[in-house]
Amino acid sequence: MERYKRILAAVDGSAQSEAALKRAIHLAVQHESSLHICHIVESKEYSRVPLFREEIKEAAEENGLAILEKGKKLAEEFGLKQVQTIIKRDPFPEKRIVKDILPLYSIDLIVTGFSGLGPIERYMLGSVSAGLVKHAGCDVLVVKNKETEESNYRHILIAVDESSMAVNAFTTGLALAKKHEADLTAVHVLHPPLMHSLEQFQEDIQDVYMKNGELLLEKYKQLAAENKADEMMFMLDYGSPKHIIPKESAQRCQADLIIAGALGAGQEKGIRLGSVSEGIVRRAGCDVLVVRPKFLMPLKN
Repeated sequence: MERYKRILAAVDGSAQSEAALKRAIHLAVQHESSLHICHIVESKEYSRVPLFREEIKEAAEENGLAILEKGKKLAEEFGLKQVQTIIKRDPFPEKRIVKDILPLYSIDLIVTGFSGLGPIERYMLGSVSAGLVKHAGCDVLVVKNKETEESNYRHILIAVDESSMAVNAFTTGLALAKKHEADLTAVHVLHPPLMHSLEQFQEDIQDVYMKNGELLLEKYKQLAAENKADEMMFMLDYGSPKHIIPKESAQRCQADLIIAGALGAGQEKGIRLGSVSEGIVRRAGCDVLVVRPKFLMPLKN
């Protein structure tokens, strides 16, 4: 079953959003998906200038329409037939997208740039992107790779733990790796709590966590074998997952895409982003796909 049939690209005219649009186009072609290109005119910006409000509003909407027309033309040049543009006006773009646009068009995947047009946002996770990653009810791909001409990912890293969401991230990674003909690695990071206060038991605790981690990876190896991913690599790292995965683990396997579940073990009562997933999105030097499952899949015992 194809996971992504309706893809939405959020664009604002920035270089980051252009890279995100190109990635969304590549994915739509590969998955034979419909593509929705969305631009939200941030009305709070021109509302601060009452004297020229109407003129600024009209100019902002014309600029948005031009961005969408350019994006649609590019998508059609790649052979996409099902391309729809969406323009709305709202002071909070991420809320409008999450609450109205996603359910209206039954979106499976949002593709967004890491940052936006603002001078500060260029160097950190933009407010719109952050809102989409945290609150969207579907998968979100945050594009960070500078080079987007390469249509396929080559090295995919999946963050795994005991959670059902991690299992869904894993199966998503298996499917994407096959479609992209990519190398695939799964990493589990051991993070024993309060080690500094239990120094006399440190070696025993490390042994227990190590054995548990090895058992967990054995379950994922079995799942990989069932899906004929015999050449997949597995890593067991140690430390804080939100720091180790995007920096050390990703660099070791030269990842150009990291896949993580929206929530980790013990967090599955809601759909808000977990601290590990958020940390990976903020710190990674490559694209990050945050997966929210349509149904939860437990690991086999």
